[in-house]
This record gives sequence, C-alpha cells and structure tokens, in this order.
Amino acid sequence: MDEVYQHLLKSDCVVVSAPVFFYGLNALTKAMVDRLQCFWVKKYLLHLPVRDPGTAEGCGILLSAGGSRGAKNFDGILLTMKYFYDALDMPFSRSLVYHNIDAQGSILKHPTALTDAYTLGKTIAENKT
Repeated sequence: MDEVYQHLLKSDCVVVSAPVFFYGLNALTKAMVDRLQCFWVKKYLLHLPVRDPGTAEGCGILLSAGGSRGAKNFDGILLTMKYFYDALDMPFSRSLVYHNIDAQGSILKHPTALTDAYTLGKTIAENKT
C-alpha cells in the first residue's frame, strides 16, 4: 500500500473504476478504500495536510456499471467515493455510472457510455496540460 499511497498523493486525477455489487463496491476496491483510513486520521485527528501544499487540487472520478435497473443502485458507492476522495483532499469531480450492464461486453452496446468516457478522458487531459 505504501506505493499505492504515493501514487494517489501525487496524482492530478484519481479515477476509480469498479462494478457495483449489492449497492456497494466490490471487495478489492473496498479494501483499498478502507486502507485510506490513515489519511482520514491525518486530516481530521492530527489536523495535518494529506497532500503536499504545492500539489494541485486534483480531481476524483468514478466509473461504474451494475446489472440492476434500480434507481438507488449506485447510492452506496457514490457516498463511499465521496469520503474516499475527501480523505485524499481531492474533490469528487464526476461519476459515470451505468445501470443494466450485466453481461460481458454489454457496456459496448450502451448508447452513450463509450462517448461519455472518451469525452471525460479528453476533458481531464486538456485540463491537466
């Protein structure tokens, strides 16, 4: 995790891509999120900066897909990611979440997902150069 921490702290933008399972993050992504508790402690208990003062504000992005059509399918992971990026002292800038994506490759048939992701990537790249 020490290597992951360094990458997270130096990144201009952190994009997390994870499926939603039962309204929550998959286990591996959730384990990474839970390991950021040390940043929360640094920020809120020790009142120390998490990121170097000269570091850009950054942006936090979530990409997710889930099989359910339920309106609240992503509510749990959106809240989790809000606090994940808060612990990194990084704004949660944007999310792209897609319902009814269950079968392998079905995201490729979504009417806007690929264009949405391309446009978001281009926007991030243009704002960072």
